[in-house]
Amino acid sequence: MAHLLRALPSLDNTLQRQAQAPLCLYNYWQYLADIEAGAEELEFWLALSDYEAMYRQFAPTSERHRVESGALGVGTRGASARLLAQVHMRHMDTFDTETQELDAYLARVSQQTAEAASKSVCAVHAQCVRAHQPFTARAGPALDAPSVRSVRTGVRGFFGRILAGDTVRTRRMAPHEEVEASHLEPLLSAKEHVPTEPEMRRAAELLYFHYILVGAPASLHISSEMRAKVASRIERDSRFDTQLFAPAKRHAYEAMRHESHVRFQRERLFHNITRGTAALRIVLGLALVMVALAFQVALVLLDVHPKGWRWLPICALWTGLAYAVAGVMRLDPLMAILGRYEATAWSFGRVIDSTVRHAHLKRAAMIIVVTAGVAALITLVLFLVPGHRL
Repeated sequence: MAHLLRALPSLDNTLQRQAQAPLCLYNYWQYLADIEAGAEELEFWLALSDYEAMYRQFAPTSERHRVESGALGVGTRGASARLLAQVHMRHMDTFDTETQELDAYLARVSQQTAEAASKSVCAVHAQCVRAHQPFTARAGPALDAPSVRSVRTGVRGFFGRILAGDTVRTRRMAPHEEVEASHLEPLLSAKEHVPTEPEMRRAAELLYFHYILVGAPASLHISSEMRAKVASRIERDSRFDTQLFAPAKRHAYEAMRHESHVRFQRERLFHNITRGTAALRIVLGLALVMVALAFQVALVLLDVHPKGWRWLPICALWTGLAYAVAGVMRLDPLMAILGRYEATAWSFGRVIDSTVRHAHLKRAAMIIVVTAGVAALITLVLFLVPGHRL
């Protein structure tokens, strides 16, 4: 089992939209939202990736503005990139080397997450191809993927949804703090808009009010010290750089990597039906088994001849056993043969990932062989029982 899990796409592959169904980004979000009822970490990661993409557009412009205004001096005009890096370093917290390396790695992953939005290899879900717009009814209209409308601007995801006209309300925001599309309407005027400083500050506040604040619509499970630190950076230090949410970003990544993504991989690797439909298969299977056994026992008690009639119920017996075992193992052999899986109740998709498909077929073959053998053994015993002795 461990070697199968190692062969699956990693969390980084999923975030960068390199995984295919049923392990793609949309399936991961759907699993968290529908089965675990908590997709906050993934939604925060994707929204933060959009925020960092906005900041990468804003930062060179802001640096150039300081250069052109003379704040950095004439001799610095050719070194804007180096100076920009120094500006970032001044804002960074004093962490140990391991934490700094993790932050640098996560920065690369989040950048690739944002850049991969339109380069997905998953051809099944339009949600994997377009920029991810993950927010459920807690943040506005419910997600009806894959028919989610795309954002018309260069700013994607959470902020693109806000700029396109939606309104986000949080329980702790005053009426004058509610997000109105008219506040950010200028962003819709250009295809590749370069955010301004007030817009970046507003975007940082949106992330805080939606994910960090206690009682927010999608509040992260982080410590009060971490919440206070982020709030202090925004309110007192007036910061909106990419390191602003670094502690929360590390928390979200580690929570997904060691917990939810591992459970998601196990779910998709070993199961292809949901718990609800699995229960129905168990009930149907047991009913078929009872009918088949009752018919076979009746043939024995009545001593029906020829005795070959006793083999007739084996089809119903085998089908019942197969359904019952499939429900217990939550893997339907017929769906595995057809290469299908059930993401949510009565919502089916096509299995594209080869490792998952082979695992499903292997377990399906085991179910078919074992149940066929058990059905044949039971029928053989009842066939050999003399009718006149009962």
